[in-house]
Amino acid sequence: MLKYLGYILMFLYVMAHPLSGQAAMSFEQGGYKYEITSVQEGEVTIVGLSEGFSPDPDLTFPESISYNNRTFKITAIGDDLFKGSSITSLTLPTSLKSIGNYTFYGCSQLKKVTLPNPLREVGVWAFGNCTGLAALSLNTFLSSVGESAFNGCTSLTKVEANLTNLKTIGERAFENCHSLESFRSGCYTETIGKSAFKNCECLISPDFGWNNLRQKVVIGDSAFYNTSSLNSLPNMDKVYTFMIYPSAFENSGISGILSLSLNNSGAAGDGWDDFNGTLCKRAFAHTQIDSIYIQDARLLDSVFVDCPKLRGIEFTTVSMYGTDLFAGCESLKRAKLSYHRARKGCMRNIPGLETVQLKYFRRSPGYGYGDANWGEVCEEMFADCINLKALTAANSFSVIASNAFINCKSLTDISMPNMRMVYQKAFYNCTSLSNIGEHSGLWEVQEEAFFNTDLRTFTFGDTLGIFEKNAVFPLDTIYMARKTPESAWLGNTYEFTEENFLNTVLVVQPGTIRRFQKTSPWNMFWNIIEASDASAIETLPVDDKDAPVEYFNLNGIKINEERLLPGLYIKRQGEKTEKVLIK
Repeated sequence: MLKYLGYILMFLYVMAHPLSGQAAMSFEQGGYKYEITSVQEGEVTIVGLSEGFSPDPDLTFPESISYNNRTFKITAIGDDLFKGSSITSLTLPTSLKSIGNYTFYGCSQLKKVTLPNPLREVGVWAFGNCTGLAALSLNTFLSSVGESAFNGCTSLTKVEANLTNLKTIGERAFENCHSLESFRSGCYTETIGKSAFKNCECLISPDFGWNNLRQKVVIGDSAFYNTSSLNSLPNMDKVYTFMIYPSAFENSGISGILSLSLNNSGAAGDGWDDFNGTLCKRAFAHTQIDSIYIQDARLLDSVFVDCPKLRGIEFTTVSMYGTDLFAGCESLKRAKLSYHRARKGCMRNIPGLETVQLKYFRRSPGYGYGDANWGEVCEEMFADCINLKALTAANSFSVIASNAFINCKSLTDISMPNMRMVYQKAFYNCTSLSNIGEHSGLWEVQEEAFFNTDLRTFTFGDTLGIFEKNAVFPLDTIYMARKTPESAWLGNTYEFTEENFLNTVLVVQPGTIRRFQKTSPWNMFWNIIEASDASAIETLPVDDKDAPVEYFNLNGIKINEERLLPGLYIKRQGEKTEKVLIK
C-alpha cells in the first residue's frame, strides 16, 4: 500500500512542477525564446526572438529571469540570433558561458564588446564581420575562441585579455582584422589555429604567455601570414617544442635574430611520425630575419625561402628533410651546420653563400652511404651555390654524394680530412676548384666526380681502389703515393681514357717504375717517370733573382702556389724556367 502511495505523491509533484515535464522546457519572455538547459542548476539558453520583436540598438541582456516561480541564469546565447542587426552596444549577462555560431555576425555598428568572466566558448563567426568593433576585452575563464569568431573585424585595434585558461585560438579567429595592433592573452596559449591572424597587417608583438621551457606550442598554417608589422613573438625562444605549419609566418615582418630550440625528439632516429619540433614548408618565407640559430629541429621544404636580409645560419643537431631551404636568400653568406639527416637539395640555389662549415654529423640508423659513422654531404646539397668559395668539414664527414657541389663555379678550397668516397659529378663544373686538401684515406672516386675543374694533379694513396672514367678531367699528372701497382683484377677498378694514356704523366715512387710498366692499366701510360727523373731542368739565363716565382702545369696553365699538389710542374722566375717535381 505504501508503495502505491509513493507513486501517487510523485505524480502529484510532477503535475505541480511542470518544468520537469518535456513539454515545458521552452518558453518566451520579454521578446526572447528560452530553452531550459538545467532545471537543477537553474540555467537557460536564449534560442530565438519572439515574432515581431526587434532588439534595442543599446542591447542589454537581463542578469536573470523568473519563470513559474523559479529564477534562471542566462548561460548561453544560441546561433544566428542577432545576425546583421543594427545594435551599437552590447551588455552581456555576467553568468554567460557560451556564445553560439554567427550570433552577432555582421553587426557592423557594434563598437565595443566586453566578454564576462564565466564565458568559456565563443562560436564560429560569432562576431565575424562586425566591421565597427574597435575594442574587445576578454576575461577569466575563456578556453577557446572559435573559428572565424572575430574574422573581418576591420576596425578592431586592441584585444586585452585577463585569462587563465585560453588554450586555443581557432582557425581564422582574427583573420582580416586589418587594424589589430595589440593582442595579449594573459596566459599560456598552446594552439594558434590556421590563419588565426592572417592579414593582420598592423599586429606588432602579440603576447601568448610563452614563458615556461616545458610548454609545447602548435602554430597552424598561415597563422601569421602577411602580418607585415609583426617583428617578434615574445619568449618564442622559451617554448619547449614547436610544431610550426606551412606558411605560418610567411610574408610577416619577423626580423632580427631568430633563435629556436625545438626539442625534436625524432631528429636522431627515423622520427617520421613524430612532428614535434618541426618547421614546415615556407614557415618563415619572405620574412626579414637576418640571423638564425636553431637546435633540435626538423626542417621541411623551402622553410626560409626568399628572406632577403638573412646573412648567417647556425644549426645544431637538426634534420634537414626539405629541399631548397634557403633558395633565393641572396644575402646569406655563411652557414655552420650540425645535422643528423640531410635531404637531396636542402641547401641548393643560395646565390650569395660563400663559406660553409660542417661542424658535426651523427648519422641516423640505416641512413646514407657507407659506414654508420660516416658523415655525408648529400645529393645536390650545395648545387648551384655559384659564389661558394670554401668548405670546411669536421672529421665525422667522409662521403660526398652525387652532384653535391655541381656548378659551384667559385669553389676553390675544400678541407675534409677524412674524405673516403666522392660520388658521380660531386664537383662537376666547379671550374675554380684546384685543391681538395689531404685525401690519403680516399677509397673511391666515381665517374666525372671532378669533371671540368681546375684540379689537374691527383694523388693515388694506398687506400684508393676505385677511380672511374673521367673522375678527374682534365688530368695532367697522377702522383702515385703507393709503391705497389694493384691491378683491376684484384678487385680494384681503374678506368682511364685514351687521352689519359697519351697525355697524362704518371709519376711513381723511385725504384717502382718497372712494376708499373708491367701491370695493367698502368703500362698503357705513355709517360711514366719516377719521382727522381723529374729533376731534369731546362734553364735560361737568370736576369732577376728577385722576380716573383710562378708555377704552371704541363699544359701551360698558371697554378696558385698555395694550391700546388704533388706532381710535375713548370716553375718560372724572371727569365729562368725549369721543370720541378712537387712532393
